[in-house]
Amino acid sequence: MQSTSNVRKYRELLQLSQEELSKRSGISRVTISYLETNASRGAIDTAQKLLVFFSRYFPDITLEDLFESKWMSNVTHGMSKSRIYHIWCGMKARCSNKSSKNYGGRGITVCDEWANSFDAFYEWSINNGYADDLTIDRTDNDGIYEPDNCRWTTYLVQNNNRRSTGKYKNSGHIAISKEAKPKNETRLKKLIKEKGLKQGWIAKQIGVNNQTVTNWAKGYSRPSDSTMVKLAIVLGLSLKATYALFDDEKFNLKVTG
Repeated sequence: MQSTSNVRKYRELLQLSQEELSKRSGISRVTISYLETNASRGAIDTAQKLLVFFSRYFPDITLEDLFESKWMSNVTHGMSKSRIYHIWCGMKARCSNKSSKNYGGRGITVCDEWANSFDAFYEWSINNGYADDLTIDRTDNDGIYEPDNCRWTTYLVQNNNRRSTGKYKNSGHIAISKEAKPKNETRLKKLIKEKGLKQGWIAKQIGVNNQTVTNWAKGYSRPSDSTMVKLAIVLGLSLKATYALFDDEKFNLKVTG
C-alpha cells in the first residue's frame, strides 16, 4: 500500500527545522529527511519516537495521521528469543533426531503445517491456552504433534500422560486459577471486539505473551509506558486515547513533561 508522509506538515506546523526536530525527538536528521522525502515509515522504534514527540503538541495524533496508510500492514516482530519459539524448535529437533527413542526414533513427527511454519504453530498455541507456565502435550502419546492431538497443560498432567503410566484422558480443560472478573467490560476489551481483533495477534505485534494482553483486557494490569506506545500503534489510536482505555489521567505528565 502506498504511504503518504505528513511528517513535514506537522514539523512545519511547529515551525521546526529538521535539525531541531532531530534534537528534540532523538531521530537523526538523515532519517527525518528520508521519512519526509520517501514517505517511508521506518523502523518500529522510529515510529514510537515520532508518535511520542508529536503527541506532546497534538494529543490526538495517531501514526496514521503521520503516514496515511495502515502502519501494521508492514510491521513484523522477531520471536526468536521467545519461550514459545524455543518450544517449537525443540519439538522439531526431538522429532528429527532418529536416535531419540521417545520421539524421532519411534516415528513421532511434527505435522507439515507446524513443521513448515512457526506462525501456524504460534497462532494455534495462542488460541488454545498457551501460557508461560504450561508445556505442550500430546493427548495420544503415540500420535504426532498436530493441532488435533496437542494441548497446553501443566507438567504434572504431562507426566501423568507418559507412556509408562498409560494414556491419560480427560475433558481437555486446563484448570487455571482466575481472579474474579470485573463487573463491567473494560474499554480495551470492548475496543478489541469492535475492531474485530484477536488478543493473540495484538500480543504478537507488541512482543508480549497472550496472557499479558488478557490481563489488560480484564483490567488486572496495564501496559508500561513504553508498551503503551506500541499498543497505540497497533490499535491505531493516539497516545491520549490509549491511556484513556485504562482510565489513566497521567497522560499529560508522561508525554508532555
